[in-house]
Amino acid sequence: MTLATPSTLWDRLNDLRSRMAARFSATGNTAATVATDGHEYIFIEFWRLSGPDSGCEVLPGYRRTASNADAAHVPFALVPFDTGSVLLLGRTETVFLDTNGVEHVLPPFPVDPNILAPAPDGTERVAFAGRGDDGTPAAWVWTAPDLLVKLDTELPPVLLKGRGWLDPQGNELLINVTEGGRVHPEALDLRDGSIRRLPLNEPSDSDIAWFTSPESGQLLVFSRFGDQHRLRVIDRTGAAAELWSLEGLTGSVRPIAMHPGTGDIAVHVNEGMREQIAVVDVAADTLRVLPNHDDRAVAWASWATGAGQPDRLWGFSIGSGYPGCFVGYDEGGWLEVPDGTTAGAYSGWAPSHLESFPGAEGPIEAIVCGHDDWRTAEHVVLALHGGPASRWTLKFSQLFQFFAEERITVIAPNPRGSTGYDDDFHQLIVGNWAGPDLHDVLAIAEHVRELRPGPLALYGPSYGAYLALLAACAKPGLWSRVAAIAPMLSGERLYEVAAADVRAMIDRLGGKHIVCDELGSRDVLTQLPKLATPLLVVHGSADPTIPASQSRELADRLIAAGKVEGLDFEYVEVPGGGHTPLDGSEELHRKVARFLSGK
Repeated sequence: MTLATPSTLWDRLNDLRSRMAARFSATGNTAATVATDGHEYIFIEFWRLSGPDSGCEVLPGYRRTASNADAAHVPFALVPFDTGSVLLLGRTETVFLDTNGVEHVLPPFPVDPNILAPAPDGTERVAFAGRGDDGTPAAWVWTAPDLLVKLDTELPPVLLKGRGWLDPQGNELLINVTEGGRVHPEALDLRDGSIRRLPLNEPSDSDIAWFTSPESGQLLVFSRFGDQHRLRVIDRTGAAAELWSLEGLTGSVRPIAMHPGTGDIAVHVNEGMREQIAVVDVAADTLRVLPNHDDRAVAWASWATGAGQPDRLWGFSIGSGYPGCFVGYDEGGWLEVPDGTTAGAYSGWAPSHLESFPGAEGPIEAIVCGHDDWRTAEHVVLALHGGPASRWTLKFSQLFQFFAEERITVIAPNPRGSTGYDDDFHQLIVGNWAGPDLHDVLAIAEHVRELRPGPLALYGPSYGAYLALLAACAKPGLWSRVAAIAPMLSGERLYEVAAADVRAMIDRLGGKHIVCDELGSRDVLTQLPKLATPLLVVHGSADPTIPASQSRELADRLIAAGKVEGLDFEYVEVPGGGHTPLDGSEELHRKVARFLSGK
């Protein structure tokens, strides 16, 4: 394996693309994404997923400056067509990009076009329902390049959820009508504007149709019977079939696609950081869990049929050590369509996987990222997430790649109190900051030390920096060095200087409550005399979440305790930097990585 040099690594990272929005065409054979890279521009990618010319291209004729201050110009939704054109919906403009890359700038679409239904054959026509300028529900049909027709029909109150066609010709559009606190699916006929109630032999207290299968005429419906919610498939006659095969799944189960011909349903199963895709055979009510595609997250799913290809379920896949790409599954297994960039195709990225570690009172999930097994790695860093109402996810990490270039293997755990698990798991942190999570961090570190000689390094941003400092003081012999990015000193000390929204978060999560146990105070300044490892602190001078005064006070206390700046610790304040001061800086990414490797 050829590893990138630091300068080459930054170049590759700048060429990696991030996606802010994505959508499949109606047939599932193409897709489009709103993307950006490290070169300060937003552009549109068009993906051909089926056939011999599968791949990704950047559409000419559309480029916008990537700026948080100008976010209103970023499209919030887009609709690709199999012809190669794309419709972009923005807050301030609507743009149709034709197949020649020519921009047709249109007036903004009506307010809240929430239900988008592109023509089922993949051609350049879209029906949508939303709320007009006066707030009343209405429906429109757009045809390329610039024809927008409002239906002369007064829509009843509609729930702006659920979407799809009820027939393969694209004549009838699904809408969910609200009436007297109940929801029921109806059909809006675009030919004459008429509305009919769809048959449902066993209506519940509320029935929300989520997906449609135009060829089979089936609907996937969320039904509420009292305090119970059931997932049902409704056919054209109104007969309802409950999907009992889903009962055996654990974790969070979310339908993500419905086959247009068979009505089979793809569901996303999430339990902690582990994600799986399963398919329900609606006719037999049987469940098939697809084989894992490494430890990656999959989103934005759609079935592709026809085009001379086997039926294939597509999704967008990404992992902590894997750049994003579209992946498809059929009976032959998984197929990848990369974005065509050298960075996207690069094989030297540090890989990642999920692993379980023993916490203080049970197993704790963690992402492990690096070129080397942590048991034999030259350096290991325990990376602690911010929050505390947060977690590590299967998302590509630039910083972890810098760590890997320094031969550091990352263990990034989600200790008790992290989100993404059941509510009981998260509630353990409420009124108990640096309680169970600190004990889990120390237990994981001790386990790693048993199997790998030598101390570990600690890294954490925000609340994770606070936790890292406390861990370093609680068990000084476990650690080699600590990198704290935008740390707080305690919930109470932060409350005194925080903005109103941060104070509200501290109140909501009980951050001022005093935790007392054998580890002592959870105030960093109180514990500071126990710190025995080299420390790097980085803070943005304009941090709106945790003011830089927290780190300045930390540095002052270290000096007062006899620590020498530049020898025992280093404080870097980034002029104008916010709460994520490493962003956009090769120098700071490299500085943190080299510090943790002991250089």
